[in-house]
Amino acid sequence: MLSVSIADAPNVTEGGMATFTVTLSHAPTSDVTVDYAAAAGTAALTDDFDITTGTLTFTPTGPLTQQITVQTVDDALNENDETFTVTLSNPANVVLAVGADQGQATINDNDPAPEVNVSHAGNVTEGQDAVFTVSLSAASGRVVTVRTEYDLHGRYGHRSGRLHRNYQPVADFQSGRNHQAGVRPNHRRFLVEGDETFFLSIVSGTNAFLGAQVDGLAAIYDPARLSIANVSMLEGSSGTTSFTFDVTLDTALGNDVTFDFSTVDDTATAGSDFTATSGSGTITAGSTSTTITVDVTGDTTVEADEQFFVDLSNVNAGGLDVSLASITEVGFLDTSGLAYGVQVIGSTAYVADGLSGLRVLDVSDPASITELGIFDTPGQAYGVQVIGSTAYVADGNSGLRVLDVNFTSRATGTIQNDDSATLSIGNVSMPEGSSGTTTFTFDVTLDAPVANDVTLILPRWPTPQPKAATSPQ
Repeated sequence: MLSVSIADAPNVTEGGMATFTVTLSHAPTSDVTVDYAAAAGTAALTDDFDITTGTLTFTPTGPLTQQITVQTVDDALNENDETFTVTLSNPANVVLAVGADQGQATINDNDPAPEVNVSHAGNVTEGQDAVFTVSLSAASGRVVTVRTEYDLHGRYGHRSGRLHRNYQPVADFQSGRNHQAGVRPNHRRFLVEGDETFFLSIVSGTNAFLGAQVDGLAAIYDPARLSIANVSMLEGSSGTTSFTFDVTLDTALGNDVTFDFSTVDDTATAGSDFTATSGSGTITAGSTSTTITVDVTGDTTVEADEQFFVDLSNVNAGGLDVSLASITEVGFLDTSGLAYGVQVIGSTAYVADGLSGLRVLDVSDPASITELGIFDTPGQAYGVQVIGSTAYVADGNSGLRVLDVNFTSRATGTIQNDDSATLSIGNVSMPEGSSGTTTFTFDVTLDAPVANDVTLILPRWPTPQPKAATSPQ
């Protein structure tokens, strides 16, 4: 019986031509036809090889073997070797050989495994996630598994300190993906002491090579506070005296810190007592301080000490957390009932604002009230009493909350008076006259101008009584 069979194709490198050989068992006496079609195995139709179908015809005088060629696709994915098949069907004047009606081809991959790298997380404020991006140099056709761990050393560096709990997350890259951004160590799970830097290090990778950067660095910063110090100086008698205000960070940061500043009148008035000053300041990365200078006008007027303010605003630290004002809870007592009240001290109002907690407002200009800070208490703030820099808040069902209301966004410049005046009264000598009264006018004089009225209160001397006449002895 005349039969037809197909053999497996030799292995082919992707991009090459897979060749299948179809053979008749012996010469036919009439024309013989058979259909064929390529079908997917682990290799995908069109992605890994071309669609291939057709019909072979054998003649009595023709060869007993013919070839079927299938074009494979050269892709850029590192992947396992893959297979597909070519199956014979619809034979005419011939039968399909038992077990030999299908041939298989194996496509050998020619792409290298990708490299895996990790990015630095950069500067991270304490309490925020440090996000490391693990990436492949190219998408892979295989599942790539990357094992990482957190440490204080990296694979090639050295850091001091201790890492509590060594967690080992795994990043899986599914076939066709080359980016993974889900490795997020949270500060609640990882505590770094000593030098506040740590690494995410790639330990190993399956179906990938370790790249040039296998250590990702994160630098943890506590929220920093920017403050400005008060200045108190003598004003001088002439010209100007420079009041230099120190602006300070409580910790050095890796970014520049910029801020705006401006002077504000209080009992001292811009123009007559000091020069109005505003602008921008910068504390450069790695530094902790800079200065602001305000010129104070000297005079010879005797007056009370006066003051003005220098306010800071619009702090920018390149994404790092830098605060100007600080309200922190230092204690509380959960009373059994509800609590109520508000307090204004100088130009600062401390408002118990119900569900919004404690609000601290600058009310120096009633037409333009500004908020200095807010603390969202857990209950409803109904009352407040402030002593020094401590606020005692009646917080409804949450009882008494004790808050540190130490504001650092405003400094006071106190202009100390350095002038004095002497009050004197001149003597008067005049004839008394023979009758009536004669007015004696005494000149009371200050030897220097005084800013305020000077009131002179004359003592009341007792009226002399005439002596009683005595008889001669």
